[in-house]
Amino acid sequence: MKLLKHVIMKTKIATTKITKSLIVGLSLMSGTLFAQSSSVWTSISDYSKIGIRTENGKLISSNAEVSALITKLDITTITKAFPSSRNAGLTNVYEIACNCDENDLLQQISKLSTVFVRPEIAPKYELLNTPNDYSIAFTNDYALNLINAQDAWGITRGDSSVIIGISDSNFDLNHEELVGKYTYVTPGMTNSNYYHGTAVAITAAGNTDNLMGKSSIGFNSSLQLREMNYNELLYLVCINHYLLIIDYNLIFVQLFG
Repeated sequence: MKLLKHVIMKTKIATTKITKSLIVGLSLMSGTLFAQSSSVWTSISDYSKIGIRTENGKLISSNAEVSALITKLDITTITKAFPSSRNAGLTNVYEIACNCDENDLLQQISKLSTVFVRPEIAPKYELLNTPNDYSIAFTNDYALNLINAQDAWGITRGDSSVIIGISDSNFDLNHEELVGKYTYVTPGMTNSNYYHGTAVAITAAGNTDNLMGKSSIGFNSSLQLREMNYNELLYLVCINHYLLIIDYNLIFVQLFG
């Protein structure tokens, strides 16, 4: 994006750091951002001078030219594109959204060069990865939707070098979603209740994108399936420093080495 490149060069921030920050930040934006039909990014050097406010559900500006533009193009919002940024350049970048054609919006905004600087069409956000078993078990997977799993998969789907340790009562080792996923199982587990542990293990890193069952969160990672006792927890945490999931009385703990 030309606008971002200008801001990055002007403030002399390393491109790699900015890129990583933007990837994380954009992935965490709310669903309303994705729903906007057309939007443009632009720098506004002094936002206070255009006096943007909302009255009776309508956007209003104290600047006559901006106010006319809002009415003409049915502009719905003018908000900071990067409200969480600590960079002065990025905090002056705004996203202007409208119920109009984005090219018309860009053209009209470009004419008000005394207010809007270096406008450009805002990026379109698309999910980068959705497993083919995402909707097989559940038409609407509430748990995965709750944590925005589809957005997160665009950043990471786990890693083969990451081992997730799960401590629970028992596991169905022959379950189609666990076969080939675990590198270790505590020998001699006899508890007949293996349903819960199996569900937790599958949710964490079960087989995914296999046209069966359900999708897991970090499906490229491996599993260690451990019996539910303190010794096994100590082994996972103190010796191997694995990502750990304990589910005693529905208490979840994540520990990183």
